[in-house]
Amino acid sequence: MEIKLLKGDSANMLKSIPSKSVDLVVTSPPYDNLRTYGGVTSSWNFDKFKAIANELARVLKDGSVIVWVVNDACFKGSYSCNSHRQVLYFVESLGLKLHDTMVWEKPYPFVKNRGKRYHAAYEPMYIFSKGTPKTFNPIMRECKNGGKEHNSTFPSDRGEGHVEKKRVISNECYDFNVWLIPTANCKETTYTLKDGRTIRHTAVFPKELATRHIKTWSNEGDTVLDPFLGSGTSGIAAVELGRSFIGFELNDDYFTMASERINKVGYVGRNDSVNASQKSSKQLLQPSDILSDRLLMKVVDKKGKKHNLNIQRVECAVYEKLFSRYDYVGSKPINKAAMCFLVTTSKG
Repeated sequence: MEIKLLKGDSANMLKSIPSKSVDLVVTSPPYDNLRTYGGVTSSWNFDKFKAIANELARVLKDGSVIVWVVNDACFKGSYSCNSHRQVLYFVESLGLKLHDTMVWEKPYPFVKNRGKRYHAAYEPMYIFSKGTPKTFNPIMRECKNGGKEHNSTFPSDRGEGHVEKKRVISNECYDFNVWLIPTANCKETTYTLKDGRTIRHTAVFPKELATRHIKTWSNEGDTVLDPFLGSGTSGIAAVELGRSFIGFELNDDYFTMASERINKVGYVGRNDSVNASQKSSKQLLQPSDILSDRLLMKVVDKKGKKHNLNIQRVECAVYEKLFSRYDYVGSKPINKAAMCFLVTTSKG
C-alpha cells in the first residue's frame, strides 16, 4: 500500500501520474465561489476544471469510476448550473458514462432563509465510469419484507402468455442511491497542528460518505485519487480500507492538516508490500510514537507486589483475518484485524 501526498495545483500534479493507473477518484471540487478555501479558489474557473477533468479521464483505468460531489452557487435568484456544465463535459467531450446520479441527503442542513425557495438539504453525487464499472461492492440494507413469499409473473418458457411463480424475498437488498449522512461536526472541521496552530476547514468531507464510495467502487489494494484533498478525509478512509492513496492540495495549511491526519492511520511515503499468503505487516514503534517519551508499565507479581517497568521498545504487528465476513447493514464492517504488541522492558 502506497500513500502519496503532494502540495500544488492539481492540473499540474496530475501530469505526473501514469495513464490508466487509478482505480477510483473520490473528490469534491470547489463549488463556484461559495467558499474561499483559504483564498485559493480565485483561480477556479471552467477552463481550470477542463484541464483537471482531461487529466482525470487520462489516468483512470478502463472500468474505473469518478465520484464527483459538487453543487452550484445561486446568483441573482438563479443557480449557476456549472455542475451541469461539468457533467456534460465529462460525458460529451471526454466520453465517460454518467453511471448514476446519487444524492447526499443531510439530516440537519444549514438553514438559511432564501425567500421563495425551500431550504437546501442535499448535494448531488455524480458517478462517472470509463466504460462499464469493473467493481461494484454494493452497500446492503435490510429488506422490510424479507423472508415473505411473493407472487411474480414471468413470460412463459413456451413464448406464449405468462406464468405466475412464487419466490421468497431476500432479507437484504441493495441500498438506495439517496444516502442520509450528517455533515461533519465542529470537532471534525477543526484540527490543531503539531506546531500548535488551529486550522479550520469550511467544508470537511463526511468520513462515512467517503468510506461508502470507496467500499462500493474499489477493492483492497486499488489506488484511490483525490485531486482536491482538503482536510484529508478521503485519504483517511482509503488507508483504513487498505487502498493506496494519492492526494493533491494547493492550500499550505490544509495540506499540513491533511498530512498529519492521514499520518495517524498510515505512513506517508511508505510503500508496503503485502504477502498474499500471510497478509501481515510489522512496524517498529518508538515509545514516543504511542504515549510519551518515557513509558511505564505497571505489573503485579504473584505475591501481589507492584512494580514499575520502563518500556524500552514496542513492536506492533497487525494481523489481518483472511476469512471474515462483512455486515453491510448500515455499512459498518466487522473488525477484520487484530493487533499484537511485543513489549521489551527493564525494571524501573
